[in-house]
Amino acid sequence: MRFSIIIPVYNAEKYLQQCIESILAQTYMDFEILLINDGSTDQSGALCDEFSKKDPRIYAVHIENQGAAYARNLGFIKAKGEYIYFMDSDDFLCNNHFLQYVSNIADAEPFDFLQLIYTNAKEDGTFLPNNQSWNIPEFNFQNVEKKIEIIIEKSMFTISPWSKVIRKDFLLTHNITFQNGLFAEDIDWSFEILSKTNDFSILNDTVYVYRKQPNSMSLRMSTKQLEDYVYILEKWKKNLETANNNRSRQLLRYLSYEYYVGLGMISCMEDQRIQTELIDRMNKLSALTSYKLNWKT
Repeated sequence: MRFSIIIPVYNAEKYLQQCIESILAQTYMDFEILLINDGSTDQSGALCDEFSKKDPRIYAVHIENQGAAYARNLGFIKAKGEYIYFMDSDDFLCNNHFLQYVSNIADAEPFDFLQLIYTNAKEDGTFLPNNQSWNIPEFNFQNVEKKIEIIIEKSMFTISPWSKVIRKDFLLTHNITFQNGLFAEDIDWSFEILSKTNDFSILNDTVYVYRKQPNSMSLRMSTKQLEDYVYILEKWKKNLETANNNRSRQLLRYLSYEYYVGLGMISCMEDQRIQTELIDRMNKLSALTSYKLNWKT
């Protein structure tokens, strides 16, 4: 089995069909789809079962609601593929040759992970303008440290799990999983990947569509979520500054961006007591502002 595509599903009945059908439209067919129904209360579970009956490559797993991290980890345990790809159930693929491209790259230049280009769409699936392009001919001739510097400097790295295809053995070797119960666990997971990789590549074709949902997440974040976010910043600032090498300094540049994102989210809090406590913790991380990224910071 070449690819395992893992999709946590929670109340996604409105979008799930498009998500699955965009995978089934792939010209490269050596894959499995693991639908992890995470306690959905709508018709998502029934849709998972319906698709699993139609195609033997699709497996439906039903669990009580545990969150996306648990669902992804469970899918990973069950996965048989050489390469792992995590998708979100409300997004979809926009290039039918995506898996063929990835397979070709893996055959030519084995990688720990492959960074992808995505585009945005409105809730109704209408595409939004996309100016993303990674035409860097010399990229794959660079060593891994230079590659990390390039993707951070040029804002090519995205923390979302769906932005990368990952070799399963790489994740197993380094015991990289999603931390259950932690908000923004994708930040933690992505920093684990970047800190451990020995080599990676990029795919300079737009293949994934991220569906922007209405309502800003920052306006809906709970105290627990914001505390988790600050915890991740604290954890990785300490880890990276302890490592004190070129790679860690590059990753601190990206962490500085997440620091500013955190400040913005905390500024939206209504509970002033908790807000003050979190700002005090953020002030202790203010040295991150010395690590300039690019236009983001």
